[in-house]
Parts: sequence; C-alpha cells; structure tokens
Amino acid sequence: MEVPFRILFNKTLFAQGAPLYEQLPEDDLIELAIAGRSNAGKSTLINNLTQQNKLARVSQTPGKTREINLFHLFSNQHTAPIARLVDLPGYGYAKVGKALKISWQHELTTYLTQRQQLKLLLIILDSRMPPTDLDLQLIQMSAIRGLQQIFIFNKVDKLNQSGKAKLKTIAEKMSYDTPNTSFIFYSSPKNIGKEILTKQLSEITAQYLIHKEETDLP
Repeated sequence: MEVPFRILFNKTLFAQGAPLYEQLPEDDLIELAIAGRSNAGKSTLINNLTQQNKLARVSQTPGKTREINLFHLFSNQHTAPIARLVDLPGYGYAKVGKALKISWQHELTTYLTQRQQLKLLLIILDSRMPPTDLDLQLIQMSAIRGLQQIFIFNKVDKLNQSGKAKLKTIAEKMSYDTPNTSFIFYSSPKNIGKEILTKQLSEITAQYLIHKEETDLP
C-alpha cells in the first residue's frame, strides 16, 4: 500500500512505565508491542530501531525490564503522537523470585488478552536457538485473539550460512502455521532488517489509523 506518512522512529519519546496493567493509559492510541525472552535482545533492538542508544535500558543482567514501558511514536505528517511502542517485560529468566515471575506473567497475559489498543505484536526470537515453550505459548495466545504478529529473528549476524538456511526453514514454517503473521531477520550491529521493519510498522499503523478514522465518521 502507499503509506500516507512515515513514522519518525528517531523522534520516539518515553511516555511512562507501568508496573501494573491497571496503570496503563485509557486513551485510544493504537499500540505496537514488543515481547520476547529476557536475553533475546529486545532493548538493543528498540535502541537500534529508534537510533537512540539510551531509550531502552540495556543491561548485562537479563530481566532488567520489570514494568510495561510505553513510548510515543510520531510521524512526518502529525504533531501529536500517532501510536505507542510498548516494551513488555522479558519472560523466561530463571534468576528472579517465584512471586515476581508469577506477577510478570500475570501482567503480560492480561495485556495480551485484554488490551484493546493493542494491534500488533512483535515477538523477538534469538535466531541462534529454537523457540522455547514460552515463545510458542505467547504466539498461540496472540493467534487465538487474532492479533497480527511479526516474528523478529534477532542476532542473525551470529549465524553462518548453514545456520541461516536452517533458520529460514524454521521461520517459514512458523509463519505458515500461524495466521496473520510475517517474519524478519534482524541484526542491530549490522542494521539487517531495520529498513524492512520500519516500513512495515508505518504501513500497519497507517492501516489502523485509516480504519479508525472511517469508523469514527458520523
């Protein structure tokens, strides 16, 4: 489709952190959420996507994101935010207490199953290892709700040619088996996949905004 605007990812601003689902804003801004295992490179990808090295906190300790972080997205045609980028707490990190792990799981599940503003889920997967049971549960939960998903296979620069060929087979099967999905190979250090991802996010956001404007007409 011809996109009427493009998202200016380098203008992305931190909006708020919400430890609890109930603390999320109640406006009608559409949300593009990012989820993934605690060591999948979520924060690094966000910083690479937005060209801001300190927007999302990168830590050597997996599991540092302990709340739902919201960022405002702007376009070249709007002065107000057009959407939110939502950084969800990483999952699958073993070195946190059981109570905290259960709390994170509850907030993540509630967000994915109830948040009406959520229109797209980006699932960050480490390309060097197969998807975990938690990854697959997340994908299935989102598919049941009918969410559009993009599987982002991160850190592809660390694979040799044989590894890339195997990954392509895995990615194609996952996308084929799950409705309303696509996949991207990504590397922050090499900027692989960045241009494709930014274009897709602008297109998807435009589709939802156009639909919203049409349904809001009297």
